[in-house]
Amino acid sequence: FGNRFITVFLWSAVGARPLMLNQPCRVIRCGSGTDDEAITAAGTPALLRGFAANETAGATAQFVIRDGVDNTGAIIMTVNLAASESAREYFPFAIEVDTALWLERVTGNIDVNVFV
Repeated sequence: FGNRFITVFLWSAVGARPLMLNQPCRVIRCGSGTDDEAITAAGTPALLRGFAANETAGATAQFVIRDGVDNTGAIIMTVNLAASESAREYFPFAIEVDTALWLERVTGNIDVNVFV
């Protein structure tokens, strides 16, 4: 396509709003720790575009990203990390979250950044 810029729209099943693939994202830094925490405020729909995580204590770790305001929300993904491992994912298609994004740190000390 040469130098042409192509915009792609995806139509969400919820509310039929377009999800543009070329939109810039925000990085929400959850920081390092062992506590569970809200990624976005309750009642704030979001588009989850990815994450970057690093295990910081030299032991295995697991975290869960949920659609909700606590550890009972619907599981979007579970990530397992080996000692001192880092992982990152950037999704080609955003995941629409209805309620809010919640980070559950199941085990270990994990530094997490979430892309919305």
